Amino acid sequence: MTTPVLYGADYSVYTRIARLAFAEKGVAYDFETLDIFAKETAPPAWYGTLHPFAKIPALRHGELQLYETQAILRYIDAAFAGPALTPDAPPDIGRMAQVMSVADSYAYPRLVWGILVPERKGRSLAPGTLEAGALCLTALDTLLAEPFFLGEALTLADLHVAPMLIYLALAPSGPALLSRQKRLQSWLARLQERESLRTTRYPAEDVDGA
Repeated sequence: MTTPVLYGADYSVYTRIARLAFAEKGVAYDFETLDIFAKETAPPAWYGTLHPFAKIPALRHGELQLYETQAILRYIDAAFAGPALTPDAPPDIGRMAQVMSVADSYAYPRLVWGILVPERKGRSLAPGTLEAGALCLTALDTLLAEPFFLGEALTLADLHVAPMLIYLALAPSGPALLSRQKRLQSWLARLQERESLRTTRYPAEDVDGA
């Protein structure tokens, strides 16, 4: 079978989520860096055949081309041997999908783009931003079963949320927000001890000494 190729960037939340799935499954893959935010270069024309919206990540595996992180995650988990990252029980499948949807719809825009990005650029936060971020963390904490989101087994839900909260922790306001949710804070600390998280660290983690 051909080696899968993942296109993305090492600073990207969603690229890291896909890389975590490969790492947890123990699957070798090629990683092609594609910086969609570089001001001096635009995504190459050929990338439009992989992702018509010019976002990251995208996956190519033989004849298969996929974009959208959740689709890539489901494929990685189903197509390769290794620990299952999707539960069997229908209620747990629904709960996993719920956590991932909360992360995509609420946590990512509020915690990463709403808090991390402006604070790292020295900008003031919009009114209500911290309150909205706190609500996201409260919702995620409520959904956490421990030791992982669905209980005893690591799933795609854990891999989907972790990179977002790691970035939040690098924002000036992040540690205080996270400290309000002790269970969620402990879950993140446990997850960061995993080899998959260590080998996919953000460049900003090393710069900040996190």
